[in-house]
Amino acid sequence: MKQYNPDQLREVLNYDSNQEKNFGLVERNQIHRAISLRMDGYDHELPLDLHRKIKEVRAKIKTTGFQPVEIAYYLDNETMHIKSKTLQYE
Repeated sequence: MKQYNPDQLREVLNYDSNQEKNFGLVERNQIHRAISLRMDGYDHELPLDLHRKIKEVRAKIKTTGFQPVEIAYYLDNETMHIKSKTLQYE
């Protein structure tokens, strides 16, 4: 079974957040855990069904030409609400 690196897994989560909702809360948590463990140098096997979903999403990313979206969150001091802004790079 193919091991995905943390950048590939982050891209899958970004696609899931900004395009199609493919993963549930537990699956997203498993992906975040795999990212953390791999960044710390540990191998972590994803469940087979989740691995298949990741493979399908990566195929969609390649065919659609999806570009990851970066969002910054900040606290508006006037309203005391958390707001977000999509970052645009030139």
